[in-house]
Amino acid sequence: MDARNPCQPTITSVNREIESPEGGAVRDGVLYLADFNNGLVLLDVSDPGNPSVLTSVPTGTAKGIVLDQHRLWLANYFWGIKVFSLEQPLNPALVASLDTPGKAYEIAVDGNRALIADWHSLISGQLVLPERDVNPVLHP
Repeated sequence: MDARNPCQPTITSVNREIESPEGGAVRDGVLYLADFNNGLVLLDVSDPGNPSVLTSVPTGTAKGIVLDQHRLWLANYFWGIKVFSLEQPLNPALVASLDTPGKAYEIAVDGNRALIADWHSLISGQLVLPERDVNPVLHP
């Protein structure tokens, strides 16, 4: 979308490869997209008129997404949350996952503090990411 004139935005392209986009964040010309059917999808959006899929990570049921300095946090609906390292921005590596009692559909992060909208509840806690294990601990 071209929003240079916010009173009259225009659609510059439509990508039919993306089936069910839920949320996304952009960094350095890459859109990190939560796609409910396909998981985490990375698109090159450096040319807004011609976005193209770079890669995808099949996480299933991806809903909300947040980028911080070095990580990508994904609310993964049926599967809780997943945390990816962005040390290699075009090759996100899973470093942690945490199942939640409901269905995680949105996440907000401040440092290692996470707020998770989890169906009929709000989960808040300090997320401790182990160095090697992919099972983080959430402390209230």
